[in-house]
Amino acid sequence: MKIALYGINTVTEQLTSALAGEHEIIYACTSGQEQFESHPTLSLPELVQTEVDRIIICSMFVDEIAHDLVKHGIDLEKIYFYNQMQSIIVACKDVIIPTVRKDKVLYAVFDLSRNVATFDCCCFAIQAELYREEHQYDSIHFVIQPKRSADPDSLSFTTSHELDDVEWRLNHIVIPVFEALPACSGVSKMSYRQQAVEMLQHQPHVFPESFRETHRGIHLKIEQVLKYKRAGIDTARFRPHAHAEALVDSFVQDRNIGDKKLLVITLREYPLHEHRNSPVEEWAEFTKRVDSDEFHIIVVRDTSKACEALPECLSHCDTLPLASIDMHVRFALYRRAHINMSINGGTSYTYFFTENVNSIMFIPTSREHFSNSVKNVATGGYFFGEQPEFRAHENQVVIWHSGTTETIHGAFLKLHRQIQTGELQDFSDLFDDPADMEQS
Repeated sequence: MKIALYGINTVTEQLTSALAGEHEIIYACTSGQEQFESHPTLSLPELVQTEVDRIIICSMFVDEIAHDLVKHGIDLEKIYFYNQMQSIIVACKDVIIPTVRKDKVLYAVFDLSRNVATFDCCCFAIQAELYREEHQYDSIHFVIQPKRSADPDSLSFTTSHELDDVEWRLNHIVIPVFEALPACSGVSKMSYRQQAVEMLQHQPHVFPESFRETHRGIHLKIEQVLKYKRAGIDTARFRPHAHAEALVDSFVQDRNIGDKKLLVITLREYPLHEHRNSPVEEWAEFTKRVDSDEFHIIVVRDTSKACEALPECLSHCDTLPLASIDMHVRFALYRRAHINMSINGGTSYTYFFTENVNSIMFIPTSREHFSNSVKNVATGGYFFGEQPEFRAHENQVVIWHSGTTETIHGAFLKLHRQIQTGELQDFSDLFDDPADMEQS
């Protein structure tokens, strides 16, 4: 075989040593003015006139060189390159990146004046994805529109979170959630509100449609997602990156747990609205009742506690701190688990929209704080005594209770039985008494 090595560098030396014994090697570069050892090099026009079986690009500028070769009439079938990361020769035709159809990109505006940088972004992301699919667009480019404005007469305030906290949440919650949609092709953070308008003024497809007139996004609620769910459309669309799944696989393999099933417990330990936090002692007592020969327990701490050891009462359990910080590792762990368990919190919202996740979520309700009131919980699509209409399947269960050891253990046993046998269980006997709850 006659092979042309294109580009003169250390890769050329390596490939010459590897190939020269079995193949006829010639050398080429764009100008033809370089020399490899005592061998002259052909210029691009000269190479075009030379009959070769294969051209191997030794340079890192593969796209540019391959484009020039094809432009000069060389068949793409003959063009290869040396993958310097994997140390292998690859055919260019096997790794072509598809061309983007600009008129098939949906731009979805996440407006921080209408939405808080929390896991509520899940609802927005799913709605945008379902809208994309309905209108047959190829991909979504999310545009984050900040509160900051270039208009000196405008007023905006830091309301829910300080600015540095908002940036943290965008980078570690919102953007990773958007990128968990396979159709996500990009995420752009604007520097000021008007920049989003400038960026999108010539784009044909923008979500929400009203953005063109109002120059602002909308606050999406679960009701917009439910219309698709009621039409029989699958709404579980989040999928972790393959690297995250590999990290979780390696973590599990390192534990040598054999055929044990993973039981993942996610704690809420946030310093705000502490009344909503997980009752750790109750969860710890529950873990002692779990058959350790059948289950391996992994506790995922709140992000704010990710770098701390587990509480003493849970020290007998395993933990994966990376899942507290990296959203895709969290998604991958949730998918790998036999059962996920937690109190109602932001991260638990992702259960319902992630592929292949079994879960139990406890929702405490009370009159003591607005955030736990029956009315407020209902705004998220959770109606007291009912299972959420937006859940992906029946192995995702809501327990209307704060989570005592007895109710946690009872719910766990029932869902495990339901998964193993396929027989639906009645969880309502674990719920709080409706007479004790606020109904107005």
